[in-house]
Amino acid sequence: VAACVRADWERQEQRYGRTAGCAESIQAALERAAQLRDDLSAMGSTVDVAAETARLEQLAACAAELASVPEQRRRDLYFEIRAVTRQLALKNPLVSGQRILFMQRHRAVGYMLYEYLGWYYAYGYDPTNGAKNSQFPTPPKGGGVYVLEKPGASFRTTPLTDGKLPPGHFVTLALSHDARTVYFAHADPAGADPYDSPGFVPASLQPGTRYNTFHIFAVNADGTHLRQLTDGPNDDFDPCPLPDGGIAFESTRRGGKLRCGGGSPEVVYTLHRMDRDGRHVRTLSFHETHEWHPSVLNDGRIVYTRWDYVDRNAAKFHGLWTCHLD
Repeated sequence: VAACVRADWERQEQRYGRTAGCAESIQAALERAAQLRDDLSAMGSTVDVAAETARLEQLAACAAELASVPEQRRRDLYFEIRAVTRQLALKNPLVSGQRILFMQRHRAVGYMLYEYLGWYYAYGYDPTNGAKNSQFPTPPKGGGVYVLEKPGASFRTTPLTDGKLPPGHFVTLALSHDARTVYFAHADPAGADPYDSPGFVPASLQPGTRYNTFHIFAVNADGTHLRQLTDGPNDDFDPCPLPDGGIAFESTRRGGKLRCGGGSPEVVYTLHRMDRDGRHVRTLSFHETHEWHPSVLNDGRIVYTRWDYVDRNAAKFHGLWTCHLD
């Protein structure tokens, strides 16, 4: 763990155009440490930062005479400041002792419109225009949903999905409000093509057929009771648990295609909702272009992003929209 953390610190400094141990990086590290110390101190007696405070004062005194410090000692000084800061961060009661849910996936890096559609994970396509093209490789299958058991101390993880689904692709992770249920979307690239006619006309639903589209799954936080909530030739993803017990999500079920394109399905996905068991699917947004990432505001409304077709890049310019749960 320590070696990985140190390597990450060095990469952080490279992003700023600095080296670990230069005067600028040491000064910035001391300032961040002081801010974190002050923030934790404001929590009162619940967090004891006395030892870290004393050590930071010693390190700051060393940094004050940096001109006479050899280069290697400067690097050691920088890494020690960062290490003490990390100790402080892990003393935060909002962080320490909490497990972390995360997803590992092989992303289809190209145009954002295609990232959440299973068809683009099953066939090679040109990432600049979406046209089917075998010269471009598909993302490798793999990934899954995991729990990091002791953040900051160990890389030990508990898999929640390993061996329970066909080899495929994962997107869009969410957690229920009581932290007992995990939601995500998975696509099996070996499934049937959902567009079986010239011009990428959507296939009619064939009961029992497994398609290569993304579908929403749920699993208990301990890895038990994996269940599939959506099915069929449409893509369903971005699950978002709602205060009334339902689930908002993005889906191509509304029907419709993008105005441009033509060399690929170019289907549009918008905001939908369903019951927690996958029944009673209902379209909430009939917008003409794509929408993403629903979440819940403090007043209970759904907030999500939308790309409006006004000659703006879909991957860079989104507006925030809200609606009620109905």
